[in-house]
Amino acid sequence: MADARAAIPGAATRCGIDTVEIARIERLLSETAPEDLHRFFTTQELDESGEGAGRAASLAARFAAKEACVKLFPREAALGEIEPGDFSVARDAYGAPRVALSPRATAVLAKNRIRDIALSLTHDRVSASSVALALADAMEAPLSGRLIFRLLPFRRRVVLDNLRRVFGVGVADAEIERLAQAHYAHLWRLFIEFVRFRSMSERQKAARVKVDNVAVFTRALERGKGILVRFTSCAGQSSRAGSTASSTGASNAPVSACCRSAARSTPSSIGSRPAMRSCFRSTSTLGRPMASKSISSGVRRGPSKAWR
Repeated sequence: MADARAAIPGAATRCGIDTVEIARIERLLSETAPEDLHRFFTTQELDESGEGAGRAASLAARFAAKEACVKLFPREAALGEIEPGDFSVARDAYGAPRVALSPRATAVLAKNRIRDIALSLTHDRVSASSVALALADAMEAPLSGRLIFRLLPFRRRVVLDNLRRVFGVGVADAEIERLAQAHYAHLWRLFIEFVRFRSMSERQKAARVKVDNVAVFTRALERGKGILVRFTSCAGQSSRAGSTASSTGASNAPVSACCRSAARSTPSSIGSRPAMRSCFRSTSTLGRPMASKSISSGVRRGPSKAWR
């Protein structure tokens, strides 16, 4: 049943609910200095709740929403990776409640393949309640990836095991398989790009290859040392699958390779065929999706763009 729901983008896969007594929030407002209320609520939440008689009930509903959102991710909550303060309640253009996420919450949603959280808030004279629904994010693998996955399953078990290790049991097997198919499609596009690259003119290469941090190449050349070269791409849907994997703790992300030939290249020839071929051979391991849209160097930290 979980697999069936995960196959539909936007389907609700988890539900969290919480109830808060309004009297608790009234005590909080009376006993807490105004500046300390920001420990529990954002400035926008405090402003939208007003100053009238319904302020406590409105804030109680918002606090219940925060707790309901945390209950969607019990494992991360138990590990201290997420807390109520990572969620806040805002309003859309029609006044309906929506969730605003902190960077930590965004990473947790990505790791669990959750596209968004739908909220419903209510209150009476005594208590306020909220229901939070986690909406699934389903990958749409290109046809090339689906065909390679079925007909040429090179290292398929390794790819699937790596994806399960990254996403854990919170993501359905059907979605893991679609992520693997997107990975194969990404590698197929990478292969086509490198085949085409050989026949491109220098002007076409310059238009397609972007080199960042050229000074790093120059300093490495002067010192006779190697550098780390990373291929990145923003090449569309099929490469989005692993951006989540890289940003949520994939064991080999970001992917880099020591490429001394690039360090010996001059800035004007960094995109030349020998350097590109040498780096491609160093970074073409399956399970580490790469692309050839740009070359970046240096000691960067953070999610690799290769999957997004």
